[in-house]
Amino acid sequence: LVYRSLQSAQECAESHHFGTAFAHYLLFLNLAPELKDIARESFQTTLLKWAEELDSLSRIQDIFDCYEQALELFPDNEVIWNSMGEHLFRMGFRDEAAGYFHKAVKLKPDYTEARENFYRVANWLVERWHFLMLNDKKRNFAYERAIQKAVQSGCSSILDIGTGTGILSMFARKAGASHVYACELSKTMYEIACEVVTANKMAGEIQVLHMKSLDMEIPKDLSSRVSLVVTETVDAGLFGEGIVESLIHAWKYLLLPPQISIEGAPVERFGRVIPSCAVIFAVAVECQQIRRHHRVCFSDIGGLCLNGTVKWYSPIGNRPDGIDAAEPYTTERMSRIAGGYTPLTDNFQAMTIDFNNPQELEGLTTRDSYQLSLPIVKEGVLDAVVAWFVLQLDDEISLSTGPSEETCWEQAVYPVHEGLSRTVKPGDTLVVDVSCKDSYLIFNSVAVVSSEDKMEIEMNSMSDQKCNDLASETELCNALASLQTTNEPGMALQHCMLESSEIARLNNTQYNDHFKYALSRALSLMSDENGTCSSQTMDDSSSNL
Repeated sequence: LVYRSLQSAQECAESHHFGTAFAHYLLFLNLAPELKDIARESFQTTLLKWAEELDSLSRIQDIFDCYEQALELFPDNEVIWNSMGEHLFRMGFRDEAAGYFHKAVKLKPDYTEARENFYRVANWLVERWHFLMLNDKKRNFAYERAIQKAVQSGCSSILDIGTGTGILSMFARKAGASHVYACELSKTMYEIACEVVTANKMAGEIQVLHMKSLDMEIPKDLSSRVSLVVTETVDAGLFGEGIVESLIHAWKYLLLPPQISIEGAPVERFGRVIPSCAVIFAVAVECQQIRRHHRVCFSDIGGLCLNGTVKWYSPIGNRPDGIDAAEPYTTERMSRIAGGYTPLTDNFQAMTIDFNNPQELEGLTTRDSYQLSLPIVKEGVLDAVVAWFVLQLDDEISLSTGPSEETCWEQAVYPVHEGLSRTVKPGDTLVVDVSCKDSYLIFNSVAVVSSEDKMEIEMNSMSDQKCNDLASETELCNALASLQTTNEPGMALQHCMLESSEIARLNNTQYNDHFKYALSRALSLMSDENGTCSSQTMDDSSSNL
């Protein structure tokens, strides 16, 4: 029966009846597992062919069942692990696929196909900024010192929110913290953190949890409230990774109360957060590189008129028509941006936030926007507002993400769209609206008030004796802004959003002129060929007559 099953399996495989062949192989291997080495290659080939057929028939569960049976028989077969990973990746299960590719590489480190697959899926799952952060020595050293100081001052239980590779948790344990918890939402990063912690011989000392901090509960996930939360869930715009929401939840459910209670009385056992607070700075700039990616700069491209009833916008930044953008900001390393940039205002402080004040955190989400009037100090074209922050880890240790700093963070860039983009000069004032909306820091350029506008406003206010309660400068600025963005009477203005790369291509006049020339030549040659063919046909017809 054993050899008859093997023979039937081989015959069916040769006849391309892979489903039947697979069943016969399973029977043979279960009857005589000691002989599995002689059928290893042929069984592997049959499995892969049968899985392809099942995939074409969308029999997904059958694919999983076949691979599960195959891996029970050949748990050390790197080809089977890799093939299962490929199926999972095609189905969109990238986290799970990464695990199978990783297993295949561990079984056979020189298996090129599995290594390439693993690197490919890693590019999907592991954001590139993880590597930038790990290579940022200044950031790492600052966090290590701040955590060490906190532990030495009595913080013994620590929660690391968004642990990533687990580096902050290991700093805490190394400093002497008795209880260290680390949570990570990404399955891939959770598994990496577990491996990193184990490699550093801290597996029994740091509890890594695959979950979102917002889902954590006491005593289910934490034995009791912790005395310190550490996190670096901040992006270039500070709030974009959800630090405000996660800290509001932590103060309510996971942390000891703050040092000063709501009633204003000091608390004996209190909780803390690293980072302690942050200050956001910004500046208005002229930058041709930003302009060419976010605003169509020409009314005529290759002889085609782009003016009229259509306004083009990038998906970044607030639009003059009031429609929310797909993304509130983009990011750039301004110190390295092509062509450089020119500050048009002085650096200004836009916002401060105390992460150790739960009431302030909650108020930030409901806080009304406010406006800042910024004097223009240098003539230039207003292209963007660029923002960065200083992260105060504790009273002494801080990190800056400013344009002059070499850090893992870039700066947040808020492009100014066509309605307000204009040449500004000293004496003008830029009015900027600042808010925190949907966990994002928002800078919206409201208006540019020129020195001439100011003189007119002052003259009007002096001549109107009956007007005792003048509108604020902000309201006047808003009125001016609406004038600046109004199209000509009778024209129905339409808005069209293009990707930044498409806008940059439209602004590349040399690229467009070359294409226009190439198309003109091609059409001219086609026209000549058609004319020759037509003439030749007429000559042939004449000769036949």
